[in-house]
Amino acid sequence: MQAISQDEIDTAGWNWQKLLSSQALWLGAILLSSGLICLLAANWTSLGKWTRLIGLQVLLIATVGLAFWDARRRGTQGNLFLALLMLAAIGIGALLGLVGQTYQTGAQSWQLFAWWALLLLPWALTARRPGLWLFSLVIMNFALVLWLGTGNSFLAIPYFRGSLGSWQLALPNLICLALWHFYGERFGARGKAGMRLLTALALWPLAMEVGMGIVQAHSYGHEYPLVPLAILTGLWLLASVWLWRRFSRVAQADLWVLAIVALGAIGVSLAVVQTLVSDSGSLEATLSLLSIVVVVEAAWVAWRLLRLHEAVTGRAARVSEEMPLSVQIVLGFGAWLVTLFGLGLLLLMGIVESEEGALVFGIILMLISVVILRLRQAGEKARAPAIASGAASDAATDAATEAAQAAAGNRPPLARGGQMGNMVEQVGVAAGVVGMGFFGFGLIMLLPDPYGYVGLGLAACALYAAGTGRIIRFLAALMQAGCLMVVIQWLFWVQIQGTDSLGDLIWWNMEHGWSNLMPLAPDVWLLTVGALLAFVLAYGTRRLSWLLPGALAWMLVAQIAIFGMGSVTLQHLPALLGRDVLFGCITLLYAVLPAAVALMVLRSLPQRPSQAWRAGLTLMTLAISLVCLSAPAVLIALIWVWLGIAVQRRWLRVFGTLALLLGLFDYYYGLHVSLLEKAQWLVVGGCLALGVAFVLQRSFRRNNGAPAEDAAGRLAAGSRGVQAGLAGGLLAVLLVANAGVMRYESILAHGKPLLLELAPLDPRALLQGDYMELAYAEDRALRWGDKEADTMGYAVFAAGAERPAQILRLQPAAQPQAEDEVLIPLRRSQWDSTSLVLTGAYFFAEGLEPYFSPARYGEFRVDDSGRSVLLQLRDAEMQPMSAAGVSQPAKAGEAAQEKRQTPVIEAPGVADPAPQAAGAQAEPPAQSAVAADANAAARIATENAQRAAQAATGSVPAPPAQEN
Repeated sequence: MQAISQDEIDTAGWNWQKLLSSQALWLGAILLSSGLICLLAANWTSLGKWTRLIGLQVLLIATVGLAFWDARRRGTQGNLFLALLMLAAIGIGALLGLVGQTYQTGAQSWQLFAWWALLLLPWALTARRPGLWLFSLVIMNFALVLWLGTGNSFLAIPYFRGSLGSWQLALPNLICLALWHFYGERFGARGKAGMRLLTALALWPLAMEVGMGIVQAHSYGHEYPLVPLAILTGLWLLASVWLWRRFSRVAQADLWVLAIVALGAIGVSLAVVQTLVSDSGSLEATLSLLSIVVVVEAAWVAWRLLRLHEAVTGRAARVSEEMPLSVQIVLGFGAWLVTLFGLGLLLLMGIVESEEGALVFGIILMLISVVILRLRQAGEKARAPAIASGAASDAATDAATEAAQAAAGNRPPLARGGQMGNMVEQVGVAAGVVGMGFFGFGLIMLLPDPYGYVGLGLAACALYAAGTGRIIRFLAALMQAGCLMVVIQWLFWVQIQGTDSLGDLIWWNMEHGWSNLMPLAPDVWLLTVGALLAFVLAYGTRRLSWLLPGALAWMLVAQIAIFGMGSVTLQHLPALLGRDVLFGCITLLYAVLPAAVALMVLRSLPQRPSQAWRAGLTLMTLAISLVCLSAPAVLIALIWVWLGIAVQRRWLRVFGTLALLLGLFDYYYGLHVSLLEKAQWLVVGGCLALGVAFVLQRSFRRNNGAPAEDAAGRLAAGSRGVQAGLAGGLLAVLLVANAGVMRYESILAHGKPLLLELAPLDPRALLQGDYMELAYAEDRALRWGDKEADTMGYAVFAAGAERPAQILRLQPAAQPQAEDEVLIPLRRSQWDSTSLVLTGAYFFAEGLEPYFSPARYGEFRVDDSGRSVLLQLRDAEMQPMSAAGVSQPAKAGEAAQEKRQTPVIEAPGVADPAPQAAGAQAEPPAQSAVAADANAAARIATENAQRAAQAATGSVPAPPAQEN
């Protein structure tokens, strides 16, 4: 297996050092940023709020300083500069999230992400790197979705009847699309990925809105507002026509953008046709007409895209395997819709009425699929001699001839049968997959476990062998992988572990859910090994390309199946091996596999590294795998990154990186390891990866010197504009964050007290950790009580923290306001429901859910303008609840069962404790906050470790019941 092509190697094998250094750098940056997020989300209150706020700002300043230093030395186009700037970009979100966590401003508020996207702009303009622009776009869309979810709308335009509201998501992306196209090159927002992403985010929501509006307008008649629909339709048509004309030119051709435009147009046309024929009353006629429209439109779009592809490349796609993926997706979309419409017609006719009927119907569909695909293959083989003779001619002469023909307008012919033949092939693929579904349903219902899955897997293998296209083989391999997993699970749990039936395993999974530890089984490991072998055979010297669809399918299933599973951390591995050798060995197999793949890759490089390098890099990969042992999804993702290096496929490395990010996201929400432990292991793994990157980069530069382009980069980075952009962006971040801190501190110090009844829940927020979702009793009074708000304005309460407050009156303005009154602004959602503008969450340290679940009241501090900060929670007896989650003893040596007399403890972000009620006892001696938090953290970590070790052996106890 050749890893890097020979023409890329000009010196003594140093390219592998540069490539591996880049991969290790990004791995370290991803792990370090994930560790920072976990550390922040742990809400480690023992550090103190000022220590956390100042410490994170110092860390952010140091990261930007390193990026500034690297830019002055090597320019802004290096990987290290971009990695440091991405770390700093994530640090912005972490700092804003820490402010929100400290002062209880609410979970996943749209303001946090909006400020995050806005503060990224100076650095994106300075760095001029497409990756940073794409990251900013993702954050912007996240803020937009959260903003729309709160009931906001552009220009206060309400949702009209039948509207999906997706047009409000499309409009900002449409503006960004125009800016990216016209001004992107000037500010570094270049590349096709951003253009394609923005096209999909802008046109598809608009197309959905227009299509739904057309259907709803026909249903409601004159009651439907046609003016907004006409405006949205005109906007969608204008954008679609402009993009089609712009990117259908040979000089600016982009088949993916054109395919995105075409798919949206096909969807809208189907809505129009359905509206025109819906009055006929015949569902069969409607489905038939929709099928004809889809076939014609998809075939025409594919024909246009293939002609453009031919004009750009100078070569015609003579066989279906040579068609661009974008064209195949358009044809596949049309073919699948036609197949589904046809299947609906058959079901309406009552063909399938039993399990036996589904079995027979599935066999017939699979046979039809094989016949269609074989006939298509025979037609392509008939043209093989002409294609082979053309390939045998001199390559330069052939290219020149085709270019001359294209210039003269005499283009080479497309594949015989044209796009209708390709469409028929896609129909055959869809028929085969639907047939497998019916066949599998009938087989599984008729045969006992696991023989139905065995039969379905064998049928998928037969279809893989009989099929001829990549898509049908890929889908058949997906079915193979799913059946193989079920059979292995059955053998492992039923035969080895002694479970009564496969149903017990399914119920076991449902009872424990995704939040608990799923013990590792060998199914994913075997799928990963099978995918690796298939990739090696497909890309190796033997070139068994027919195995590639199966390798892709098995890789995808393995990576998806590993999500939700977990394992013990490295420190608990010896205990697991002592308790259950089988599960311990399976866990070790998952840890060793990335290191084994790394050794294979290093041995396969054309210029093989020395034995010391091979041993060192393999050991470092093993060390990182052991550090990330409790996140198996990360281990599997590392394998695909190494494989992409081996077979020289950039898309494999990109897939591995995306899988790594999703694995870390899944790891963050897993409850089998505490957030502090996750932060510890991720930081250690990130430091190891960065150390490898540093050593490789130093070795590369020592052997080859600094590249010539570094000098130009240093000159570019030395400009005052770049320096000002980095410094100005950092200054803006610090000003915004500290302005928020000062504002909240002022409210806490001078605001009026307010006590409200609440109704809590308990999820986990991204960036900010565990929190209790809060709902307020007075919101129910606003929605369904006597105090229904007719207009936006303010709710007036009596100030005080002695008893729960109720709304005194509603008023449209902030005045009048008495000295002993508190104003809370009102907001109206998209469903015309009114609520108080208060925080929707209370953050606490991980593992303290049982302590805070009895909370029934929230105590606030409110300023004269209505801005509020949640000070603390109180239980049903009106007793304040400690932010550390540790009850304070009333007296040294007093019995533990005596009623708690907890003093008011300063909550995160609280400037001064609330005054105690009259007649309260003097504050008893208390433990220090640091010791209390340390004891709580140790107790939580011990309980989590015990649950993890038990769960990894398959004997997970039921979680402790929480108070209601």
